[in-house]
Amino acid sequence: MRFRIGINLGDVIVQGERLYGDGVNIAARLEGLAAGGDICLSGTAYDQIEGKLPFAFEFSGEQTVKNIARPVRVYRPISSPVRPRRRPSGAGASTDERRFESPRFWRS
Repeated sequence: MRFRIGINLGDVIVQGERLYGDGVNIAARLEGLAAGGDICLSGTAYDQIEGKLPFAFEFSGEQTVKNIARPVRVYRPISSPVRPRRRPSGAGASTDERRFESPRFWRS
């Protein structure tokens, strides 16, 4: 099964077990824009992670989405994560060091 993921950073209103607000609506609309196995980030989410993760992102333009007054900036990851560097022996190197494998949707 290939999931679609929409990520947004915004206000959310919680009433009982229900979630409301533009924060939730934008994330749901981004999920709808994503292809199977894809991730879409809003501009507000991207602004918070830019340069902080080992991924490159592609700007996919401003998208007009249902029930949101202004267009939403959309970004998508486009490359594999950077593999962790090995520590020199004797510097706390672990014999059980794991390598970070990229998810299938980032592979060419």
